[in-house]
Amino acid sequence: MRLLLAALALIAHQASAGTASVLASLDQLKWQSRIIAINASTNGHSANPGNIESYKSTLKAYKSLIEDRDIVWLVVTSDAITSNFPGSVTGNVRTEIQALTTTDGTSVVLIGKDGTVKDKSNTLDLESLFGLIDTMPMRINEMQSKR
Repeated sequence: MRLLLAALALIAHQASAGTASVLASLDQLKWQSRIIAINASTNGHSANPGNIESYKSTLKAYKSLIEDRDIVWLVVTSDAITSNFPGSVTGNVRTEIQALTTTDGTSVVLIGKDGTVKDKSNTLDLESLFGLIDTMPMRINEMQSKR
């Protein structure tokens, strides 16, 4: 009986700590995170492995600046999703990102904390995206409150 109670307590603790978080929709990040979504296989073309690695290394190089701006990034291909999200990401998120990018051929989308698309581009220019984010009213409030 004690073993059962201990197991139940452990399960309850893990559930409350959010250890098994799953991102099933971009809407889950609304009001919590900005999103940089990258479709590495736009317009039905196969993903170039070199491009994918370039995206990932660029995003990882800017880790602290990305974290400071509450950014979740996702790089999607037809068969994989790579992200800094601290849990698993479902295929539905891939579908959402592909829908955002394939209609106009863009490959990089910035989504604000309010859930709206703020920028679309064919290249990943983090300096430009950071500059845009830093002019947003929510970000200005965040920077002022950190002082």
